[in-house]
Amino acid sequence: MSEPWPQRPLGAKQGQETWDEVTVEPARVWVPEGKYSLAVVKVEPPWSYRGMKFGAGHPKAGEPVMKLTILCEIIDGAHRGVKLPLLMNYSRKPGRGSKLWQHIMIANGAAPPRRVERISLRKLFEGGGFLGEVRTSTPDGNANLKYSVVDRFIKRIVGRPRL
Repeated sequence: MSEPWPQRPLGAKQGQETWDEVTVEPARVWVPEGKYSLAVVKVEPPWSYRGMKFGAGHPKAGEPVMKLTILCEIIDGAHRGVKLPLLMNYSRKPGRGSKLWQHIMIANGAAPPRRVERISLRKLFEGGGFLGEVRTSTPDGNANLKYSVVDRFIKRIVGRPRL
């Protein structure tokens, strides 16, 4: 009998053969819905998601959608230290009605940036403290798989943007 096909660790990319080289996604956690003080820990690079940005009958249905993940940590209360993601659609030039634009305005102190495409989202968000709203997400309506995500930032409470 031949040798089994060599296995890489789950989540490993081509060329990553040991567990040290693999970035493991944090476990999904649940906290009660509400408003929390949050510190932005990390702004992940935008990634592609083949989701339903458009309805099923739309000509662009099934096209990849760029997503931005901002990893936040609860900094007060009983759930201190819990890390939750804030997810939103990403565009290099966000429209003024988009969730990304609204968050740029909150992080920048309600002042519109002069050149949006030149903003460093990492410098704008990382290290800042925000009051945020947390909601529960249930994939496919399955209550057993519920987890929490940051729905939105309400206001900036600590720090200045480093633009």
